Amino acid sequence: MANEGLSVLLLTSKWSEKPLGPQVFYTVVACALHDAPLWTTATRHVALQIIDQQMLRRDKSAFIIEDLLKSYIIPLFSKARPATITASGRKAAFPDEHDVHRGLELETPHGKPWKFADLRAVPVFSWALNQSGVCRRNPMSEFCRGSS
Repeated sequence: MANEGLSVLLLTSKWSEKPLGPQVFYTVVACALHDAPLWTTATRHVALQIIDQQMLRRDKSAFIIEDLLKSYIIPLFSKARPATITASGRKAAFPDEHDVHRGLELETPHGKPWKFADLRAVPVFSWALNQSGVCRRNPMSEFCRGSS
């Protein structure tokens, strides 16, 4: 089913000058890079073709910085703030360091949406790092290994 849907997007992408919406694009990137049993080699190939076509219609730097990082990735990751960090991002003066369950309150779909709710976030972030050139400077980075 995923391959057929991506094939339709590929045809639409070929004939339409309008770029795909950001959420659709993030899903396509996840299909290309996320190692799920659901995706086949053919699915990944079609997804990579869509990405290539879409990037011809976009300013890569502006898309990565504005749409992807500022509008998608940063809001997802900024929701996870441990009790040892204040709202301003500084170290908390008196965190409850003796609590053995410290940090478990973040292990929820609301606290870590990239881990429990929106599984596209990590592959999309990996793609953004690779496209931005960060992976060429640090190819052994955890986010860069295995991405294309």
